[in-house]
Amino acid sequence: MKKTAIISTVFLFLMTYAFSAPRFVETTRNANIRSRPSTSATLVATAEKGDIFQLIEETDKWFQIEMFSGEERFLYKNLARITAYEPSLPGTIEERREVFQAWNKIDNSAKAEADRKYPPDRNLKQNLDYLHLQLDRKKLEIAHKYGLQAPDLRRIVLEGNFKGW
Repeated sequence: MKKTAIISTVFLFLMTYAFSAPRFVETTRNANIRSRPSTSATLVATAEKGDIFQLIEETDKWFQIEMFSGEERFLYKNLARITAYEPSLPGTIEERREVFQAWNKIDNSAKAEADRKYPPDRNLKQNLDYLHLQLDRKKLEIAHKYGLQAPDLRRIVLEGNFKGW
């Protein structure tokens, strides 16, 4: 009886983990990332062939992906494929610290730019929309500059915050 309960618990845990494990998409060529699932939606950024993003949801024509701002972003499904990927902490600690510092500079410059263009006291929604757009664009540029994938950048940022860089 105890053995059956233990096996059932382990099976339930493994099934829960398997179904909740993150899934990823990889671009098969350069691809526009959009603000909505439409080719006429705002262009957020351009992914390069081989860029990897965490998959949130999939429809007939679009992959909804996670980028940096927390906003919904979309890749046309014909330009990407589901892939296996294990995020890691690449490079030396000095290299990761450099990436983390570049990440923080982007946060500060994007905020200042959004505040100049759309003062938050006048139009907070436009300010936040523009801020999120700039964060996604500029942080993808960091990924390309350092040869990193979006999920790896998140890990570096977590490490940097944890270690107080």
